[in-house]
Amino acid sequence: FSLAKVFAESFTVYLVDQRNHGQSPHTEEFNYKLLTEDLANFIREHQIEKPHIIGHSMGGKPAMNFAVKYPDLLDKLIVVDIAPKSYPVHHDHILDGLHDIDLN
Repeated sequence: FSLAKVFAESFTVYLVDQRNHGQSPHTEEFNYKLLTEDLANFIREHQIEKPHIIGHSMGGKPAMNFAVKYPDLLDKLIVVDIAPKSYPVHHDHILDGLHDIDLN
């Protein structure tokens, strides 16, 4: 059950896949500055005025960056499951294991 369905009972809801995720474009370049600009471009392209932005996990970082860079373009910011701090890389062993799988 998606919370978006609940929110959609009272608000217009956009579920945005970040760059290199889901249905969004996939590129070689990937960093929080680009993700922040992607979010700003999405809001401008869809002419969304004063959105309430919810950033979950990794999506919280560009949401926080957006709020700092463009404070006049949003109404509310909700960040879930991530903090405005640096996190150490801790997925390398998982990615190494996935790369070692013979897909043939």
